[in-house]
Amino acid sequence: MSISFPTHVSWNTLDLIITRDLDNTRVLGVHDSDYASDHCFVHCQLELPTVPLHIKKVEFRRLSAIDWHSFESDLKASDLIAAPANDLGSLSSQYVSCLRSILDEHAPHVTKTITARPTVPWYTTELKQLKVERRRCEKVWRRDKTPENRLKFTEARDAFKQNYSEASDAYYDNLVAYCVGDGRRLYGVVKSFFGKSTDTSFPPHTDKSQLANEILQHFNSKVLNILTELDDETTTFSFHSNSDPPSASLEQFSEVSESYVSKLLQNCSSASCDLDPVPTKIVKSVSATLLPYITRLINLSITTGEFLESWKKAEVCPLLKKPTLPPELNNLRPLLTFSPDNHRIGNSSKSCPQQKA
Repeated sequence: MSISFPTHVSWNTLDLIITRDLDNTRVLGVHDSDYASDHCFVHCQLELPTVPLHIKKVEFRRLSAIDWHSFESDLKASDLIAAPANDLGSLSSQYVSCLRSILDEHAPHVTKTITARPTVPWYTTELKQLKVERRRCEKVWRRDKTPENRLKFTEARDAFKQNYSEASDAYYDNLVAYCVGDGRRLYGVVKSFFGKSTDTSFPPHTDKSQLANEILQHFNSKVLNILTELDDETTTFSFHSNSDPPSASLEQFSEVSESYVSKLLQNCSSASCDLDPVPTKIVKSVSATLLPYITRLINLSITTGEFLESWKKAEVCPLLKKPTLPPELNNLRPLLTFSPDNHRIGNSSKSCPQQKA
């Protein structure tokens, strides 16, 4: 209550200004004014807390500005195409280094300082123009309050409100429709409707690097404990069957064709991670040039029975096992993100087995 003077003709305080201490809202300059009826006007100034804006540096590439004709010309002139290596390890290193160097030349990393503001995904350029028009009409009407100016303002206001509502409805309709048959994705969408944060809570820390090392050591110790328990297991399994053993045996895998790899590339997701030499979108765009060398990588892996150590690397993202659990190391589980390119090579290496009698 911020009023300490009578607000009624009977000399009683019947009008109140109520704020909560948790809001951090200050009420300044409270005073009375003229009586419009048996109650007087109460004037005040509200000092509202401002939401601090988060300023951060982001690093990105301008992939949309790439000249694809020039990019493919440089790719064809690279060592990967002109003088490809013969062994698996060298060819893989050549593939990564050539693609990264060409990408750095055509779309180098750009660092920019931005102010992070809350945005809505359905706010388009058309809506922005309608909002500008609404503000313009409102300013004109406030300067000259004629019926014509008010009509233009209300029409512009209603047009923005209707288009904004239609855009948000269409966005959520498409979002839910995209989740048909995927209960996990649908649960995440519904969860976002209630404003629940999806950010992972980490244990209290002051140094991010130190926390990352502690989480890494925790996961490594868990893996070592599991391996130790498996090594100590002495249970012997026996299998008894009266049927004859199978007449066919799996001795080797057949090599894949370029048409098979091409189909695999076109049907795969365009998702990428930081372990990829270039984004999957670029690989798809120049797939006609890269196809023979990706196929050769896969076939070399199949024929030599080798899966490179670099293909086994993954990004580890710690997540809470349950959202209700406290942020402690024992409550974290590792979520692994493999390079999509290496994952596709691994899947291709497991295909088309040859059977021999």
